[in-house]
Order: sequence, then structure tokens, then C-alpha cells
Amino acid sequence: LAAGSHAPAAECGVRVGRLAGVWALRAQPVRYSKNLAAGLGALLLSLSGSLPPAMISHNSPLNGFTIMRALAFWKTVTVDRTDFLDRLIALLTDHSIRYCVVGGQAVNAYAEPVVSLDLDLAIAVEQLSQAETLLYQAFRVERFPHSLNVSAPGSDLRVQIQTDPRYAAFVDQATLRDLLGLRLPVARLEDVLQGKVWAVMDTSRRPSKRQKDLADIARLVEVSPSLRQQLPAEVLTKLV
Repeated sequence: LAAGSHAPAAECGVRVGRLAGVWALRAQPVRYSKNLAAGLGALLLSLSGSLPPAMISHNSPLNGFTIMRALAFWKTVTVDRTDFLDRLIALLTDHSIRYCVVGGQAVNAYAEPVVSLDLDLAIAVEQLSQAETLLYQAFRVERFPHSLNVSAPGSDLRVQIQTDPRYAAFVDQATLRDLLGLRLPVARLEDVLQGKVWAVMDTSRRPSKRQKDLADIARLVEVSPSLRQQLPAEVLTKLV
């Protein structure tokens, strides 16, 4: 999908309910930008003649609106037809489960965002058992040595709850930040970097995963160069 394209829907070769370019978005990380959002918004406009209220706000390059708020954009990419994200956050909030966002989405809170189907969370260690019980009751949960992988039918969103106790300490110093169109607790910048360092140095992880972790570290260092001082020499030598 060409950013900003205004081609008629018939020329786009798509069906209503599937955006052209979504499969390309899912195939590899793509930087979220106003041009990309405007392109997707233009396609929606050509399909229906209007945009859903949740996807528009003021100050837009298209018809005076900003096309596609982050939440609507991300839901489109993850094909979240069953509001998995909203239900998950509501479950944790309603039961006063203390948590914070870590991993790649936490990097997005501080650096230029890239599109991902993953959401990584850390939960206060004393509430982890309670959270696991609640998640099993509401969603599909798979247990792994250091994580709980949570999913739901009707959504391609992949949620990973870190059970490594090192991440639980991040919750106490997390702050609320705008992320995915929501106000969510996000681990502080230094802790997000530390989590990525642990991940990139974990030789049990797939090489492709560790390369992504290294790219996330590079994104953080770009926005805050002083973070280089916290990086082990082994990681520094791998940065461009």
C-alpha cells in the first residue's frame, strides 16, 4: 500500500475487513508513521466513505483529521477482532494486579515505534500466582520456563508474561506513558534497556530474536546516548 494513496477500493484488490498491506506489516517490523497511517486511512475512506470515530482525531493531513489513532492502528495490524488487548488490561486492572510493559513495546514508548504483534509484561512477584489463575480462566495460556504466553481466539496479538523474577523488580519503578493508544505503566528507560541486554545475551534464544533485541538496544541508545555506558562490552561491539 503506497502511503497516502487515494486509489479506488476496486484497484486495491482487497476485500472489506482486510486492509491492503496488513500482511506485509505482519511479515516484518514496519515503522509506524503518519504517512503509513494516512495511507491506511485513505484506504478505509475509499472502502466506506467514512472513518470510524475511534480512528480519527483533530490535526490530520487527511480531511482535517489525524488518521488512525495508535490503538486502532495496532488493533488492525494484530487483527484483534475480539478486543483481547482491552480485556487483558481490564482483567489486570479490575483485580489490582500490578504490572508494567517491558520488551519491544516498552522500547516503543521511548523510541520511534515499530509495529509488532507482541506485548511483553512483567507482574509484581507477589501477585504472579494470582494473575496466572485469572489468565487461565479468561484466555488461552501456555507455560514456558520463564514466561506465560497468553492468547485469545480472534486476535493475532501475542502476550508474554515474564516469570523471570528479575523483571518483577521493574514494576515498582514503572511510570504511566502513552502506548498503543492507552495510558499504561511502562518500565523505566534504564530497566527496559537492562531487559534487552539480558535477552540479547541469552544464548538459548533464537538468533533472529537476539538480532531484534540488539536492534531495540540500538533504538534506545539513539534517543539516549548516555545509555551506552550501561552496556556490556560484548553488546557494545555488536552495535553499529
